[in-house]
Order: sequence, then structure tokens, then C-alpha cells
Amino acid sequence: MGDGNMTVKYLSLREFGEYIGVTYNTIRQYYLLGRLPEPDVEIGARKVVRGWSVGRVESWQSKRPRKEMQRLKSGSETFCEKE
Repeated sequence: MGDGNMTVKYLSLREFGEYIGVTYNTIRQYYLLGRLPEPDVEIGARKVVRGWSVGRVESWQSKRPRKEMQRLKSGSETFCEKE
């Protein structure tokens, strides 16, 4: 039998984006703009790695307003959200 320890898996920022179906650049922008929930864990001193539980991601996703994502081309790729 086990010793009672459970391994907990957290999603990285990239995995968070994949889980909800957006690109890394989009999820990174969401993070930089403060649109994501606080991470469940932060590991490291110099280079901090953040992690979100699947439960937290699903909860955030279920409460988030549904917005249509539209890609615009104007020299560089930009993402706009329309209500």
C-alpha cells in the first residue's frame, strides 16, 4: 500500500492555454493583463514557475463570459475580443 502521499499535477501556463483551447501567446496576454485566476503554486526564486490545478482552470472557465475571438491581420497578429 502507499505511504499516504499523493502526487498533485498542476498545469503550466502553456498547458492552461491548451486546456482551454487558446494559443500560448493568447494565454500569456491573459496572464499579463491579469485575466487569469491566481496560480495554485509558484515554484522557484529567480525563474518562477506557476501552476494551476485543473479544478481551478475549469472553475475559471465556467465563470468567464463567452466572447468571440477574432484574429486581425495588420502587419502583426493581434487578438481582439468582441462582446
